[in-house]
Amino acid sequence: MSNEDATATAPTTSMITEPASIREYNRGPITKYYEPPSSCAATMSFDGNMYYGWGDAGILDTACYPMGTLKKEEIEPASTWDLYYYSPAVCPGGWDTITKFTSGVGGVDTLTSIALGPGTSAALCCPSDYVYHTFGHVCTSMITQGQSLNYVIPSTDIGGTLHIGNVTTSIYPSASHAFANGVIVMWQSTDVPLLRAATINPNPSTTAPSGPPTALPSASNPTPTAPTNTSSPAPTASAQGLTTAAKIGIGVSIPLALLLGLAFGWFLFRRRRPPPAYVESSGNRLEKYAHVVPVHEAYSEPAEIGGNDNRGGKGSVRMEQEHQRHELQ
Repeated sequence: MSNEDATATAPTTSMITEPASIREYNRGPITKYYEPPSSCAATMSFDGNMYYGWGDAGILDTACYPMGTLKKEEIEPASTWDLYYYSPAVCPGGWDTITKFTSGVGGVDTLTSIALGPGTSAALCCPSDYVYHTFGHVCTSMITQGQSLNYVIPSTDIGGTLHIGNVTTSIYPSASHAFANGVIVMWQSTDVPLLRAATINPNPSTTAPSGPPTALPSASNPTPTAPTNTSSPAPTASAQGLTTAAKIGIGVSIPLALLLGLAFGWFLFRRRRPPPAYVESSGNRLEKYAHVVPVHEAYSEPAEIGGNDNRGGKGSVRMEQEHQRHELQ
């Protein structure tokens, strides 16, 4: 390929700066204490990789992520998990502030970003024991050799009905990683008094012991180093055994090189995820807000954004892609 051809086919980065377009990615505020139930981390889903709260096969437990002001059906399209944020908001209880963004917040495809306006802070929150994967809002956690994990392997029958499957317990034969969709929060200094209430657990005796209430994101939070290998070796089934479908599903090879493993694991994360189905679970749920809290974003010259989807106005900046979502749904 000539240099001219390489230049012509190179991907370009799109920065969204028009306030109205930016607001379309806002899922709403987190101004009341919210902490996902411990079951979100205790039972994962498996489809080539392990996923927190959602998975490749399209399961989303709506108790595992804050809903903001959205309804279940509004968070259903796979495209809504490519680029999103909550504002004004703080991290969910038991989650950690992993990294801060300075100029913009990128999507999973890393080619589309939301610009940050003057005075607007943004941070990525990940579940406890997860670190930043360096791609968009993706978090990752180490699975150690010999670690026991509970998980489900979802499947779809010939009629298109999704079956979550039974919980399987397996032992990992070698070290690997699990994935999770992080929660991106945005706020301004004027929001701090409002947000302090979201850091206080009103029922500490009824909440799983996942650590102290989340503090407001600050610049003092460290940015952990991303892992170098993201593929998942097939876990070894416990005495209860695996179904035939499970045995086929977990036949994932270990990459020959760390870089190849990173690329392959990320390819699975981006490309193999179909539109999600939803299951309700017990646990703490974020109440729907009766009012809309002012949101602070960019106020610069608008960029040209063409096309429309079912949420309006994001056709050319939101890349069409199948999204894995446990979005680990």
